[in-house]
Amino acid sequence: MGDEDQTKSGHVLVLPLPVQGHINPMVQFSKRLVSKGIKVTLFTTTLASESVKAGVGSISVVPFADGSQFESSSGDEYMEKIKIAVCKNLPDFAEKQERLGCPIKCLVYDSIMPWALPLAKELGFIGAVFYTQSSAVSAIYYQVNKGLIHIPVEGPTSLVPGSVTLEPHDLPSFVYKPDVYPALLPLVLSRFSNIDEADWLLFNTYEKLEEEVKLISFVI
Repeated sequence: MGDEDQTKSGHVLVLPLPVQGHINPMVQFSKRLVSKGIKVTLFTTTLASESVKAGVGSISVVPFADGSQFESSSGDEYMEKIKIAVCKNLPDFAEKQERLGCPIKCLVYDSIMPWALPLAKELGFIGAVFYTQSSAVSAIYYQVNKGLIHIPVEGPTSLVPGSVTLEPHDLPSFVYKPDVYPALLPLVLSRFSNIDEADWLLFNTYEKLEEEVKLISFVI
C-alpha cells in the first residue's frame, strides 16, 4: 500500500521511552498497524533511532534532539529531559505533517510518560496509552497505586477473588522489595496517574498468553 493510501487510513505517531525494552514492543505493535494500511511514524531520540531503523520495515522513524546528551543523566533528569525535548519538537513535527496533508490522528505513547496525554489532547490527537509489560503486571501496579495492594506485601495475595494466589516473591521487585528501588516506584506508579483520561488502553499481550486477563479486565 502506498503512502497516499496509508494517509487516507490514518496517521499514528508512536512515542516509546527510548530504551530497547520499551521500543521493541511498540515497534512490533506499529508493524501490526502498518499491515492494516495505517501510516505509522516512530518518534524517538537520535540515538535510539539509529538502533531501530534497520528493523522497522515500512515504519517511518523521525528522530528528535540528540539522545546521547541524555545518557549521563540520573533517572529523574533523563525523564525530564525527554519530556522537554518531546514537548518542544512534537508540535513542530505535527504542524509540518498537517501542511504536507498527512495529519496525525493518534498519539500512542509509552505508559511511563503520562505527560504525553495532555500534550496529545492539546494538539487534537486521540491519546492511546501503551503498557509495555503484561496485563497481569500492569494490574498489580494499578492495584498498588489504588491502595488495593499494600506494600511491602507480606503474605499471599491475588489480583481478583478466585484468581491465582501470588506469594510476595512472585510479585514485581518494586512491590516485593520497595525499599530496594525507592526512587523508581513512584515513576512506575505514575503510569496510572491519568489512565481514566486516555481514549484507548493498549497492553503488550494476547489472549493465549494471558487467558486470565478476562478475569482481571475489570480491574484496569
